[in-house]
Amino acid sequence: MATTFGYTKDELSQLMTLRKKDALDRLQEMGGTEAIVRGLQTNPTTGLSDSEAELEGRRTVYGRNHIESDPPKWFIALALDALSDKVLLILIGAAILEIVLGLTVSEHKHTAWVEGAAILVAVSVVVLVTAFNDWTKERQFRGLQTKLESTQRFSVLRNGEIKELQPAEIVVGDIAKFKYGNNFPCDGLIISGFDVAINESALTGESMLIKKTPESDPFLLAGTQVMEGGGTMIVTAVGENSQQGIILMLLADQDKEEGFFEGIWNKVKSVYRMCRGDQPAPDPEAGKSGSASPPPKEPQDTAADAQPQGASAQFAGEEDIVKTEEYEPAMNKVEEEHDREDHSPPPSTNPLLRCWHRITGKDRDEETYKGLKQEEGEEEKSKQEDKKEGGSILQGKLTILALRISKVGMAAGVLCIVILMLKFSIQQFAIIGRAWGSEDATTLLNFFVIGITVLVVAVPEGLPLAITIALAYSVKKMLKDNNLVRHLHACETMGNATTICSDKTGTLTMNRMTVVESFIGTVKFGDAPELSRIPKRLLDILSLNIAVNSSYSSKIVEPEDPPEDVSHRTCLGRVICFYRPVGGDVVLGKRQPDQVGNITECALLGFVRELGIDYEALRAQHPTETFVKVFTFNSARKSMSTVIPLEGGGYRLLTKGASEIILYKCTQIMGNEGEIIQLTEGDHRRIYNTVIYPMAQGSLRTICLAFRDFPSDTSCSVSATDVDNESEVVSSLTFLAIVGIQDPVRPEVPACIKQCQDAGIVVRMVTGDNLDTAKAVAEKCGIIQRDRACMVMEGKDFNKKIRDYGGKVVQMKMDAIWPRLLVLARSSPKDKYTLVDGIIKSNYKSWTQVVAVTGDGTNDAPALKRADIGFAMGIAGTDVAKEACDIILTDDNFASIVKAVIWGRNIYDAITKFLQFQLTVNVVAVTLALTSAITIGDSPIRAIQLLWVNMIMDTFASLALATESPSPELLKRKPYGRNKALISPRMWAFLIGHISYQLIVLFVLVYGGATLFDIDDGVDAGASEAISEHFTLIFNVFVFMQIFNEINARKIHGERNIFQGLHHSYTFLIIMVGQVVFQVILVQFGSIVVQTSGLTLDLWLWSIFLGSTELVVGQIIAMIPVERLPKCKETYVEIPGFIDPLSNPRAARVLWIKNVSRLRSQIRVINAFRAGLDRPSRHSSRGYLAPVTLSLVMPTVK
Repeated sequence: MATTFGYTKDELSQLMTLRKKDALDRLQEMGGTEAIVRGLQTNPTTGLSDSEAELEGRRTVYGRNHIESDPPKWFIALALDALSDKVLLILIGAAILEIVLGLTVSEHKHTAWVEGAAILVAVSVVVLVTAFNDWTKERQFRGLQTKLESTQRFSVLRNGEIKELQPAEIVVGDIAKFKYGNNFPCDGLIISGFDVAINESALTGESMLIKKTPESDPFLLAGTQVMEGGGTMIVTAVGENSQQGIILMLLADQDKEEGFFEGIWNKVKSVYRMCRGDQPAPDPEAGKSGSASPPPKEPQDTAADAQPQGASAQFAGEEDIVKTEEYEPAMNKVEEEHDREDHSPPPSTNPLLRCWHRITGKDRDEETYKGLKQEEGEEEKSKQEDKKEGGSILQGKLTILALRISKVGMAAGVLCIVILMLKFSIQQFAIIGRAWGSEDATTLLNFFVIGITVLVVAVPEGLPLAITIALAYSVKKMLKDNNLVRHLHACETMGNATTICSDKTGTLTMNRMTVVESFIGTVKFGDAPELSRIPKRLLDILSLNIAVNSSYSSKIVEPEDPPEDVSHRTCLGRVICFYRPVGGDVVLGKRQPDQVGNITECALLGFVRELGIDYEALRAQHPTETFVKVFTFNSARKSMSTVIPLEGGGYRLLTKGASEIILYKCTQIMGNEGEIIQLTEGDHRRIYNTVIYPMAQGSLRTICLAFRDFPSDTSCSVSATDVDNESEVVSSLTFLAIVGIQDPVRPEVPACIKQCQDAGIVVRMVTGDNLDTAKAVAEKCGIIQRDRACMVMEGKDFNKKIRDYGGKVVQMKMDAIWPRLLVLARSSPKDKYTLVDGIIKSNYKSWTQVVAVTGDGTNDAPALKRADIGFAMGIAGTDVAKEACDIILTDDNFASIVKAVIWGRNIYDAITKFLQFQLTVNVVAVTLALTSAITIGDSPIRAIQLLWVNMIMDTFASLALATESPSPELLKRKPYGRNKALISPRMWAFLIGHISYQLIVLFVLVYGGATLFDIDDGVDAGASEAISEHFTLIFNVFVFMQIFNEINARKIHGERNIFQGLHHSYTFLIIMVGQVVFQVILVQFGSIVVQTSGLTLDLWLWSIFLGSTELVVGQIIAMIPVERLPKCKETYVEIPGFIDPLSNPRAARVLWIKNVSRLRSQIRVINAFRAGLDRPSRHSSRGYLAPVTLSLVMPTVK
């Protein structure tokens, strides 16, 4: 396709495929980065225009930055997946056989087929409901993915302005600005950049950071992450033509599924050939999947030889794809799997077995050698499920329980079949002595169906459905509460959180920074600085430092529209909050200019604007292309420095950063007249004590600004100093100013933290601010309280206390620190990771902690991954942090974390509600069927009726109990923790009480119901398929007991008022009414289909009455004081000599007094010896040593 651009789509895509020297050589052949910029007809300083025609033309030529996802499964495909359940297939086969026997050998051919048909209808309903749930779930997950994609933004230059665009809006030729924390949504080349380090592990498997420069390695690939630095790039490939897109398209081709009917036909043909003994035909997809080696191809030297026909044509052949170094880990994995396949046991030689294995798709040897071992290890694997990939705690517990119930149910089903068949056979053929008849086959088959149906009822298929419904419902509701859930397990896990390690800025505070105090030169300003008291040279350099030594993407933008609702303070990217101008009063609701970019830099830019200086003009005089060197901010250096050229020659270093770090690098200060004055150590201490410390005590963040000139005519020039040697360049600075930045605590945060503390959740602040600022903010938030013992320390002290001499973390030392540690200041992301890892691994108590962590930076990603629940900031968070987290806070607000706790606990409670309800039905149904089979040789509840009960349990009950809204009472109890039993003592009381009561009532009805109610006895009916009023009554009472027990199951902590909140649970009420209506229809009109006999009004009233007695039984069970029953004593892993002051402050105080007394006694002994040695001395050593020694100890005593 002829274009007006200098390079084709294939040329640019092939360029990004090459690596290292080959890529640089090819880039030089194409003329270099500048030639590509010209060839793509773009401007590196202004970017492309906003003309839709031009942008659409580029999309036509180079493609769109979008990769089509796999189409959703059709409903029929989901139904077929649901139909693949083995138990359902057995039921279908038995139902078909029953229909055939009923139509051929039964004496009642006109009705004998009805029960088999009814079972088929019931199975169809189960399949359709399951398929509908899966279809709804898939739609919700796709909607969630779309929501996640819509939150991603990338800075692109259009018409000379930086705009935040969605990745889909980016086109080839765009000039993009990238920075620390970005994910690349496209391929490109660096035009300019400083300290750029890229994490390419997601694409190449290389864990080391890759340094990128325009000269040595300018290639940036989609899907990689910026870990350090920033710069400008030109987009060269998007969508399916980017490196990430090519890999995704290859995977999509390999994973493409064949059509349903095509698959059936291919499988039939293969089975036919194998049964004949023919060799299997080659798989037509083998070449696509890579299993067959393609014929060798000559590598193409030039892009002109490429065939532009799809994504795979961008390469020089498949061999070139797999031999590039970034694909070596994948190739090694494939080769290892191939080696394992070569050493697998030989296939079976039995042709029938080969045919069967071909049909089922199962390998005999895998079943023979691994099947039993896998079955034995299922429970152990499920116990570790929650420790892998951040699995859900509750799901791990449910998996173990479901496996155990399934085994019991299978045994019960088999036992039911055996007992029914044996008793029937002994009674009819041995005792009575009659001959085999055609009706006997139908009877035995019916026994088989009953046993299989008992298995269906016993297997807790409703548990995964309940989890799915609860999670889907909660995810949708949590999104309204500003929690964008990325990993579903995080919803429930958050309800078990015992510790929250929170950032300060933006989470506990309002993320709206304003300079409210300043110390400029030698003058401190408590309000707006007076320009007349600031020397002009000092003001010029200070303004230049703030404007230039920052990311140019940070800026102040005037608001377009006034706020419609002052009470709505937060939204994505915009904040309406308390407004305080420099030195002014706080004003609520006044719309501030929008802060775009780094909020600390925006606060400084706002300070410059208050001084009447146009920072945009200063930036225009110093474009980023003129920068000599930039030391970008990171958590290690806690500062940012920029080297720029001076007009008269030489260079100037501009620096800003943490005040206590930059201050002690300053050797000079600019005086009131602009003169340079030398700084001494005493001056450093004075500035710290009179400026930094008071600001920090007022919860202000302090930033120090300084500079250094490198004249061209001295030995201190940049040419004489290695510009990359930061320790030499950023030294001997001249002090300019210290500013105090206020970020007010969010008004709702103290109350939210109090809620967490009442709920048994410990909130810890982990921040990079200095100790005094962190402590002041923590006191305002309520994290630390003066009447409670706690620990506040800096990151360096934290590391000294928890590590041994070799620098390794000692868990016992960690356990002695973290229970009391509530504030960790001046911490690095590594410190945060160490703290989180130590708490999770803690042996302090017998049950491990469940830790939630908030983070916004790229280096927070390890801690977010390590935590049980990672929260990333939706506004201030980097793309890397969002990729590593489980939940994104779209408003960066701690209050949203509290809402996540509420929803998490609601999910846990909803599933346990359903669990106690389902276990009651399971045990009653299975016990009734087994006992009746043993005693009367029949089951009073028919197979089709059991399927209806299974429908009540699985679908309707899970929907009713899993969609109830949370209540404030959820925050009034302690978290369950990781090791707490799934079934609590209160639930055991519920289960034992209701199961016992229901079985008593049902057994009375089975053995004496006919006499009590003067109806025909179903036990004497003689045939399993006979319809009797007696068994119908048992079925009706059983169902109504479950319906009323659903109301009891709404409460799991022994609450007496089971109707609380019921009038707000519309879904629950609708489902209960629907269950009653369907039950009436089934009983009165089911007849032969459901094997029921219409009941009279008095029997209906008795059914409802007996069912409603479940409410009374529930109240009696709730009165049982299970909390007072003896409990197993909790075991703790004691730490020698350690007493937790949070749990027992009095004991800690007594221990401290004892230790001080012991220390005094030891000092007296030492002084006595010294007094004997120094007797000629005039001064008593006792009077000298003891006060000095105790003075080192006593100041720490509170």
